[in-house]
Amino acid sequence: MGFRLSVFGIGHIAAGVAALGFMGYSYASTAVDHWLNFEQVNARVEKVGRLCQVHHRNEQVQAEFDTYPQYARRVWIDCADASAFAQNNKLMVAGNEYTPQVRGGPVANVRFVSPADGRAHSAPLELPPLADAEFPKVGAVIAIYAHTETPQIVEAS
Repeated sequence: MGFRLSVFGIGHIAAGVAALGFMGYSYASTAVDHWLNFEQVNARVEKVGRLCQVHHRNEQVQAEFDTYPQYARRVWIDCADASAFAQNNKLMVAGNEYTPQVRGGPVANVRFVSPADGRAHSAPLELPPLADAEFPKVGAVIAIYAHTETPQIVEAS
């Protein structure tokens, strides 16, 4: 009387181990990136709301969208403006037509002293998906990660 695994059982175990491995790698790479390129600083929340970004998963297409400074990567804008841009701007890249995608979420405008240049800056900070009641309040001081070389790049801690 022994314990036997079916092919499906072994497959489920393998999938679980692979998923845990990917999650561990993802966490470790983010931690190393923060350790090498970011410094934790305090920031004052100036404004909180929902904003959108124009983006595309294809890097070549994204590079074309990045030529529009107000719609470039990491730029947060009013969702109505992002939707209007997406509807009215289709790009031809390598003979294919691409429509930009709009991604929205909670964003806080924060003011902080950048470790990159020692000056005060304001930047949008993408917040994790939270209920509206859990957003930081205007005027609150929160900890963020500020990039050590590029003053406008910040991430939630």
